[in-house]
Amino acid sequence: MAAAAEVISLAKVFARAATRLVPGVEALEARYDREADVLYVSFGSPGEADDAELTDEDIVLRYRAGKLVGFTVLRASRFGLEAEK
Repeated sequence: MAAAAEVISLAKVFARAATRLVPGVEALEARYDREADVLYVSFGSPGEADDAELTDEDIVLRYRAGKLVGFTVLRASRFGLEAEK
């Protein structure tokens, strides 16, 4: 499994790219579930999504009222992160 700090760093990279798609984002929340190897990133206040799209890369894009509000990265450690020792 990847070290949580490394995955959070990855989240920041994703967030910088995603904020270009989501103008006006003032807050970002990222959480990594080490046991499940899943990274959760929300823009603004976390809340329920009303729609979602699974990409070919196993990233779930979450939408509320047609606006991207976050994403979930499945198998987050596959992005070249070293396993925690």
